[in-house]
Amino acid sequence: MSPAPAHRWPGAWRSRGGPGRAIRAASAASRTTAAAIRRTALAGAGGGAHSALHPHTAQEPTMLIQIATHQPQMLLSIVQGTPAWVWGLLAALLWLGLSQMLPRHAGPRRVLLMPLALSAFSAWGLLSAFGAGAGGRALAAWLLATAAATLASLALRAAPPAGVRFDAQTLRFRLPGSPMPLLLILAIFLTKYLVGVELALQPQLAHDSHFALQVAALYGLYNGLLLARAARLWRLVQGMRPGIA
Repeated sequence: MSPAPAHRWPGAWRSRGGPGRAIRAASAASRTTAAAIRRTALAGAGGGAHSALHPHTAQEPTMLIQIATHQPQMLLSIVQGTPAWVWGLLAALLWLGLSQMLPRHAGPRRVLLMPLALSAFSAWGLLSAFGAGAGGRALAAWLLATAAATLASLALRAAPPAGVRFDAQTLRFRLPGSPMPLLLILAIFLTKYLVGVELALQPQLAHDSHFALQVAALYGLYNGLLLARAARLWRLVQGMRPGIA
C-alpha cells in the first residue's frame, strides 16, 4: 500500500497559527508513514524483515531494536520510506522549539497554547494508534502520568524561571530563552515517529496494552513537564492580577 498522496492532507496544514498548524499536521504522521515504512523495511530485508530475525521477535515490541542490531542498513530504508512532508513537519517543530530559545514577549493565553495543543495531540495519538480498547486504558494512564509529572515538577520547582517578567499593564510576559521546550517537542516527535515505525512493523502491537501503557507514560512525562512550565507562568499572572482570565 502506497503512502497517501500529499493532496489528501490539506486540512492538516490549513491553520495559520504556527504551533497549531505543526501540531495538527503531526496527528497523521504515523498513518502516512506506516505503509511506506513497512514496504521499504520489508524490501530492505530482502523480502522479509522477519527472515533475518528470530521467529518470535514479531511478537515482541523490540523489532526496531533487532533491526538496528542485526540489519542497521534497514534503518536507512525506513528513513527513505518516510514521506517527505513528515520531514517538513519536523522542520516546523524545530522552528517552533528554536523560537522558544530566544527572548520574546507573549500573552498568558499564548503561553498555554503550545502545552495544551501538544497534550491534545498526544491524547488523540494514543486513541488513533491503539483504538478504543488498549487506547482507552492508555489514555487513562496518560492522564495519570501527565498529572503526576506536572505535580512533581511543580513540587520540585514552583517559581518561574529566572528572568521572567509579567507586565500587568500590557498583560504580556517577557520570557528568556530556554532549550527545554525544544527538547520536549523533539522527544514527542521522536516518540510518535518510533511508535509509528514499530506499529508498521508489528501491527499486532496496536492491541498490546503493555506497549500502549509504555507509550502513554512517555507522553505523560513530556506533557506534564510542558504543562508545569506553563503553570508556573500562570501562577505569576494570578499573583499579580487575580481577576485575569
